[in-house]
Amino acid sequence: MGSEEEEDYYDEYGEEDEEADADEEEKARKLAIVKLGNKYPEFAQACELLDLLKAKYPQFGIDGERNIWIVKPAGSSRGRGIVLYRNLVQILDICKQKETQYICQKYIENTLIMKSRKFDIRQWVLVTSWNPLTIWMYAEPYIRFPASDFNFE
Repeated sequence: MGSEEEEDYYDEYGEEDEEADADEEEKARKLAIVKLGNKYPEFAQACELLDLLKAKYPQFGIDGERNIWIVKPAGSSRGRGIVLYRNLVQILDICKQKETQYICQKYIENTLIMKSRKFDIRQWVLVTSWNPLTIWMYAEPYIRFPASDFNFE
């Protein structure tokens, strides 16, 4: 089975059977957590909390650490009027304006990148009936790339 730290981990979490099939990288990660956790108990607690969050929130991995939010006018297109914020007070101030309605959504910070560029996939659909639901889908989606490389600055 391995070292004493591994045995302590398996005794505490009861994961010996599941770990037998896990990949080597995951085993190494857990062993490192056990070793650091023995020296720094707060580290082990933080890792346990992160694992619980990952299990509870399916989009945990795409949220990122910068707390970036997109605020855009509801009736706009082509990226016009889009602003990024990190501060809730700023978001509420702009969204309280009476003359325009805004859409606010969490920015996907860990986005897909291809050749240093973000991209999006567009798929055209047409709904011709709700009951029975009838959806027509154009056979070929398209991918949009920006003119410049992606960075957070």
